[in-house]
Amino acid sequence: MGCTQVRLVVGGYRGRTHIDTCMASIRDHVTGITDVVLIDDSNNRDHTNHWSQYGTVIEGHGRGYAHTMQLACTVMAGDYTLFVEEDFQFIADVDLKELTDILDTERDLAQIALLRDPFYDYETDGVLEGLEVCRQRLEALGKHRVIEDRGDHIAQDLVHTTNPAVWRREAWLDGWPQQPDSERVKSTQLRQQGWKFGWMKTQTLLHTGQHEGTGY
Repeated sequence: MGCTQVRLVVGGYRGRTHIDTCMASIRDHVTGITDVVLIDDSNNRDHTNHWSQYGTVIEGHGRGYAHTMQLACTVMAGDYTLFVEEDFQFIADVDLKELTDILDTERDLAQIALLRDPFYDYETDGVLEGLEVCRQRLEALGKHRVIEDRGDHIAQDLVHTTNPAVWRREAWLDGWPQQPDSERVKSTQLRQQGWKFGWMKTQTLLHTGQHEGTGY
């Protein structure tokens, strides 16, 4: 079961600010990566050249988040791909086979995300607790969403995240919406197809960046 070799796709636009720390943490903590493709949206050739030490680089030319995610979808390969935005740092070991085993077994999951530290105001008590806050808010508006406990992870249908996660092939085959609020739109598309989204319960990541740039 599972897949022992998974392509890593890294996306971002912040030049050298986070990429070295991100890639060093992946080297030190993540097992099961077969090759690396990076989407550099900095629109700066010096930054692109720097990124190239880590793998094949595709230039986004500063066209923003939705375009970067579309490029990421075009280079994802195999049955599963690990997607990482460059402003994340791994702080604990991650065996990708354990994640692909989950996706092999739980065929309703479009992805299995890794847990980061709290970032948004509604995540004061934790990321997964923040998802429950969002679920309750939507419930109050008459929009039913689910969060299911599945042992070492949850399954939910609120959001298909671009936080570091292993994606199933079906999650990227239709590409990425080229419109505002594209993550919400993508989540809705996959939800309407019947997909749920997994999230591990044990923290393995730090989010080191801030929201800035074009649509990020």
